[in-house]
Amino acid sequence: MYEYVSAEKLISDLQPVDYIFFKNINTINWKSVVDECHQLSLTHPDYYYPSVSDDKNGWEPWDDAAKERKKVSISFLDYGYRPDNTMSWKTITKKPPLEWSMHDSIVKELPFKKGAMAVPTRQDPGNTFPWHKDEFLYQKRLVDAKDHHRIVRFITFFEDWKNGHYFQVENSVIIKWKAGDTIVFAPNKEHVGANVGLETKWTCNITGVLK
Repeated sequence: MYEYVSAEKLISDLQPVDYIFFKNINTINWKSVVDECHQLSLTHPDYYYPSVSDDKNGWEPWDDAAKERKKVSISFLDYGYRPDNTMSWKTITKKPPLEWSMHDSIVKELPFKKGAMAVPTRQDPGNTFPWHKDEFLYQKRLVDAKDHHRIVRFITFFEDWKNGHYFQVENSVIIKWKAGDTIVFAPNKEHVGANVGLETKWTCNITGVLK
């Protein structure tokens, strides 16, 4: 478990390492979270979206930031990634973002200022997020420029690790996580997430400005 002192200390500590294991959030019933999010994904299948498509490379297609991201992203299509192998389901894929009951409970476990966003992500077998770096274009539009350097994304794993579930940050491969395990890495670190197993992979991105 990482002992949080300040935003400056965490940001400094993140630079020389691939990632930091922040803590295990053990105050939440993760099975209930998965059950709720699973049901949402069944009742709102239109919130599935590919991270690679013919007209844009974006993780928030409903936002103008996707258009800007297209300008700074490599063309994943050139490497064999396609809409049908880069699908994921998220609560923010389109407007309005889907509400879910444990959003605030998860956010308050992390050292964010008001306004942080927790986004559950369902990745079904055979799908991959290509090797990329987060730009936080959407979040940067919501906060003062002086706080841009404090925008950080944590990743929380909703379930115990299963064979074929994969997350990598720079040179570090992360497996065998437990439900509630939460990691954080510097925004300039490249990373990838994949499900080459046989069961659904559930993670959660929690993004905001550090206190």
